[in-house]
Amino acid sequence: MRITLFVLTSALLLSGAMAPHASAAGPSTDGSYQFTTGDRYLKYVKFDAQALEGGGATGSIFFSDEAEVAYRDLDAEDSSEETHKGYYLSAEVD
Repeated sequence: MRITLFVLTSALLLSGAMAPHASAAGPSTDGSYQFTTGDRYLKYVKFDAQALEGGGATGSIFFSDEAEVAYRDLDAEDSSEETHKGYYLSAEVD
């Protein structure tokens, strides 16, 4: 979970840092990259940001991870564990 938060925060900061540079060449920026960590599963991040006339910005971030995720509902009587192969997160930001 800390890796996910780190990646999403980095992507958001990167898109915010690129916005002033993008305004010189145009009103938007975007990018994507793939990487792996110690678990050797592929991670993918894609982001885009558009400048608004009032000085703000809007955009989206997409993150995917092929690693297996385990979920266990500890409040349920049957606390069996569910596993899912990979996951993704998509967010609209402004």
